Amino acid sequence: MANQSTVFNELLTEIKKLNNTLAQNNNDNSKSEVEFLNVKEAADLLNLSTSNIYDKINQGKIPACEIGGRKVINKEKLIEHISSQTH
Repeated sequence: MANQSTVFNELLTEIKKLNNTLAQNNNDNSKSEVEFLNVKEAADLLNLSTSNIYDKINQGKIPACEIGGRKVINKEKLIEHISSQTH
């Protein structure tokens, strides 16, 4: 039986494949790929602790969703959200 990390990574890979397929089928030929961050990657990007990231997600201060029981953050939306909060 695969562990949760393996299942999570497989789900992210499938999401990226689907996103690439949708981008290729888009009539305007614009290719966009969604990049997801796990909590640790978001913490590293923002120079915060992982517990601080979880707190901000639970408080609604960082937009996130759950895939395979794990929190993931759309990198572009995170950057947009942080930018809108600092201006």
